[in-house]
Amino acid sequence: MMTRTIAIGLAAATVAIGGSTLTASALTQSEHEQIRGTVQQRVAELTPREREHIRAVLHERFAELTPMQRERIRHFLHERIAELTPMQREHLRTIVREHFSDLTPMQRERVREFVREHIERHGAYGRQ
Repeated sequence: MMTRTIAIGLAAATVAIGGSTLTASALTQSEHEQIRGTVQQRVAELTPREREHIRAVLHERFAELTPMQRERIRHFLHERIAELTPMQREHLRTIVREHFSDLTPMQRERVREFVREHIERHGAYGRQ
């Protein structure tokens, strides 16, 4: 029961943060680190099945966002990625490669198509 409560809380917090008007810059560094630590700890307590359920809920919620809200989230993610050290970016690439290999051929093609369209619109590094 507790893990279900944690899962629901994480999903709700993620959706709320993604759709709120509060920006990451409004948080102090210590607040940001405290939130990050709490989320990482809570996610570590979840079973793989619970994590998959959260992913499904977040995917569904992302699909419900307006194009403007989605773009705002993408912008936020680009900012966060830009703040990573080269070592952290390489770690992130490794994780993405692992997840990419788990996709079906159809899912891989959708991702490739999305990336191609994004590069055509925004350039290779997100700016034109």
